[in-house]
Amino acid sequence: MFTWMRTHQRKLMLAITILVIISFISFYDPRDHAHLGPDVVVRIYDRNISRGDFEHNMRKFNLALAIGLTDYASQLGSDSEQGAADFAINAIIIEQEGRKLGIKPGDDEIKDAIVALPAFQTGCQFDPQKYQLISQIALSPQGLSQVDLDDVVRNSLTFDRIKKILDSAPAVTKTETDYISRIFQSVNGAAVIFDRAEFAKNVKVTDAQIADYFKASAARFVTPEWRAARYVSFPLPADASKLEGKAKIDAQQKVADASDAFATHAAAAGFEKAAREAGLKIETTLPFDRSGNIKPIAGLNAAAAGGPAQALAPAIFTLSEKSPVSGVIQSGNEFLVADLVAVTPARPMTLEETRPEIVRQLTDTAAQAALDKAAAQTLASLRAAVKSGTPFAQAAAAAGLKTQPFTNLSLIDEAAPADQRKYADSAMMLGENEISGLRREADGGFAVWLEKRLPIDRKKFEERGQDYLTGMLEQRRNALWHEWINAAQKDSGLRFGDGDRG
Repeated sequence: MFTWMRTHQRKLMLAITILVIISFISFYDPRDHAHLGPDVVVRIYDRNISRGDFEHNMRKFNLALAIGLTDYASQLGSDSEQGAADFAINAIIIEQEGRKLGIKPGDDEIKDAIVALPAFQTGCQFDPQKYQLISQIALSPQGLSQVDLDDVVRNSLTFDRIKKILDSAPAVTKTETDYISRIFQSVNGAAVIFDRAEFAKNVKVTDAQIADYFKASAARFVTPEWRAARYVSFPLPADASKLEGKAKIDAQQKVADASDAFATHAAAAGFEKAAREAGLKIETTLPFDRSGNIKPIAGLNAAAAGGPAQALAPAIFTLSEKSPVSGVIQSGNEFLVADLVAVTPARPMTLEETRPEIVRQLTDTAAQAALDKAAAQTLASLRAAVKSGTPFAQAAAAAGLKTQPFTNLSLIDEAAPADQRKYADSAMMLGENEISGLRREADGGFAVWLEKRLPIDRKKFEERGQDYLTGMLEQRRNALWHEWINAAQKDSGLRFGDGDRG
């Protein structure tokens, strides 16, 4: 039963997608460490919390998850030892700050909340047997009691009310609503493309620059460690793809058991001997790095010659000369057992080995700097020409610029190529006939001229616009909650005692 509950708790944690994790350790300053006694972990609100009491409160985190109070648990802590400690601190803060605000859930309210918890219900009705079962699993084995269950539910009710107060404060302004609405407006215009390769043609990298760069960055120029392995494979039966359900699982298990038995024998008797006795063919890989990338060899198609290197790499890089045989490694529809045969250690690279990479980096840096300078001057001239009444197309052509027109393009137009939707993104804050600044990209950058903003697509805005506004509001609420709990921690007089030193 206890194993089932732990599994259930882990599944609940996987469902938590947004965590506001407040680390109370961030408030710890060794210079302010108070000698509060050998058993005192924390002093908060003028109260000393012993190690035993603190660990008891930490276990309430798992209790909160077990009974379905996932939002309460995840906002106060997280699924780790540190996260459970955060929970213990923040639960005390919720209790004390709730009292200051006059929030005092009564016994009847707590009882009603417990009865309403989905974890204790069957068919939307309170189920005493389920309540008893979960209580037995989540309470006694953790050293908790019914009183602790009541405390967790009471504190979650207090948390809910404090959160509602905080959530009522943020709002989305009309300006922001108008901004969001632009996501659903299509635009016409053109992008001005700046290609870094054009500027790279004029960059001259000197030997002195290369030498200086190598001297400053030599520590990061190291060859990969290369390893090679030999392996045997245990493929699934030819008809395994036709099997389903238990039959398929049984077939996979049979092959897995055979490969596991081989791995055990190979580790004891030697890989080659075990393979010979089993009548298995040994194959050998080319050298590969930790990611499974094959060592470059002139004239070799590494992708074609890679074999199972990527599947083998994580295991092979844990082996040693004294322990060269791997366990079972699954690769697609086969199981592999491998043996480490060669190791080429990493070493510092020479200047000549690094020269091509250094030249590329210096060239890219110089080309980007030249591009940025030219783009700033070009766009300033282009804006002036357009402002004076010169049509954009004419001004761009006169400046010899490369442009890419776009029409009826919006950020939510999933049919439009991604490399064009970025133009709509850059046009979000532009007025008609305005030109954006340079937006850098891996191969250079671009700027956008907005010709016209088309009428908003009301249907799409009504269907999806609220999601954007809700997301923005939720971000603000989470940020406010984060600020509030941090401020409350500071105001609580939180200090760490000698019992926290172990």
